[in-house]
Amino acid sequence: MSNQPPTIARIALGQMITGMRESAHMTQSQVADSLGMHPDTINRWETGESGVKRTSVIALAHLFKVPAAQLSKMTTLSDQSKQRGALERHPGGAPSEFRMFADFEPVAKEILSYEAEHIPGLVQTPGYLAAAHEAQLEKLTPNREAVQNLRHHRHEVIFSRSKLPKIRMVIGLAAMAYLDQLPAKVRDPQIQQLTLINDRDNVGIRVITTMHSAMSGGFTIMCPDTTVVSANRFVYIEAQDQSRYIEAHDVVSLYDEIFCSVWDRARPLKEYLHGR
Repeated sequence: MSNQPPTIARIALGQMITGMRESAHMTQSQVADSLGMHPDTINRWETGESGVKRTSVIALAHLFKVPAAQLSKMTTLSDQSKQRGALERHPGGAPSEFRMFADFEPVAKEILSYEAEHIPGLVQTPGYLAAAHEAQLEKLTPNREAVQNLRHHRHEVIFSRSKLPKIRMVIGLAAMAYLDQLPAKVRDPQIQQLTLINDRDNVGIRVITTMHSAMSGGFTIMCPDTTVVSANRFVYIEAQDQSRYIEAHDVVSLYDEIFCSVWDRARPLKEYLHGR
């Protein structure tokens, strides 16, 4: 099986354990008793909150009498869950809450993003990010090199995929106005990068120039590839103090409607650039 980011590996293994337990008509407490563990441990395994050691994987396989091929898949996922993800490779590159987003992004099948006052991180150039850092309080980005490295890593992973996910980005007029005020050596490469990425298959970038339904702030909707792991579509909202994830179906559906409304009102990137 292909190598999975650690968060994805933990969730996938947890789902396998849940399926095996339910097929055996056992509760989490019964599994815990059989393995000499606390039920909370089984719950953390099944939700993907905690990884599962190889020894525990083997104990589970014996308990549920799984075939060798399934045991091999379980041990592979166990090993992958211990590997370093994007945030572990670039410590200080993002707050810890970003870990799940960073691990799901490489295997997403759809990414919808609205950003009001800055170019979306996935498509920022190093020069633009450096300029953004200069405008921020230093304590908000204490390790700027790590942030640069993580952004570069994310860009490389996504845009080197043989088939890109569906990517739709809407950029606020303020972000483009700020970009226009930057020195040409920063502004021009960023515009060129936006144009080149916009020309890629499955990618669309627009600029919103009128009042719209997302004026309260930016967000990203991500749809994981369910052939990799069964995971819900979620909304990620970034904030200075603490970012948050939303998985509730009715709330995610609302954000889908908001994004579609903003997308329909926004101008295609080339049209905006031509007329500015």
